[in-house]
Amino acid sequence: MKKKKETAHYYATDRVELKKLIPENVKYILDVGCGTGITWKDDDRFTVTGIEIIPDVAKRAKNNIENVIIGNAEKLEFRENSFDCLFLGDILEHLYDPWEFLKKYRQYLRKNGSIVASIPNVQYYKIIKKLIKGRWE
Repeated sequence: MKKKKETAHYYATDRVELKKLIPENVKYILDVGCGTGITWKDDDRFTVTGIEIIPDVAKRAKNNIENVIIGNAEKLEFRENSFDCLFLGDILEHLYDPWEFLKKYRQYLRKNGSIVASIPNVQYYKIIKKLIKGRWE
């Protein structure tokens, strides 16, 4: 039961540390892997579009993000120059081909657009200990 609780917490994590990295001129954000969208709750500074692959989690995100798309981000298409910022909180490592994803999504960024991302350090000793035990979360 504990594992399910940890997983549920993962999707409901407020990414405050990443949000601080968003440049001041940003208005339109695409949050790939938005989880429950808690990062954007009660924040009207941005117009956020969220993508979430897990339908139950995406349904909860609709409480915090106006526009939520349920689906696999690697297969979605958007209009060119639609966003000022791609927000990628611990998502790239879950994609089939992160490099192709970034090449594709670059066209959706406006001129001088930004990518705010976090990627876990899999060389961190605590992660290695989990990997040895067969756990990758």
